[in-house]
Amino acid sequence: MGFSVSATIAVLFIAFMGIGAVSFNMVSESFFSVQNALADRNKLMYDQLNTDIKILNHSDDGSNLTLMAENTGSTVIEPVYLNALVDGKLVDAASDDTIWFPEETLNITMAVQTGEPHRIKIVTGRGIAAYYAVNT
Repeated sequence: MGFSVSATIAVLFIAFMGIGAVSFNMVSESFFSVQNALADRNKLMYDQLNTDIKILNHSDDGSNLTLMAENTGSTVIEPVYLNALVDGKLVDAASDDTIWFPEETLNITMAVQTGEPHRIKIVTGRGIAAYYAVNT
């Protein structure tokens, strides 16, 4: 074997080592990204499984409808992320608190036409919903 064969093998060895190092970095970074995404998904699923709400009753003052709801789950809910649908239409809803702890009630006020039957859906930020029918 001459010098040219040894030099070629050395160049190929260095090239393969460089490609291997770059490939390893890309594969390991992808692996860690997938692991982080799975951890985020598991946390979201855990929160969804432990979140639940129940609408207890309602009252109206002629122009606003107020629902009394209870956090029956074991997670804290932020009322700022609550959505209210009345008869399938998104309406503005306001609450009397900024944090809704488990086993506590919350008053949710929305401007809807009172004195009529309505089908109401309250949805949390985690996607958990509760339904309520107002039959007046």
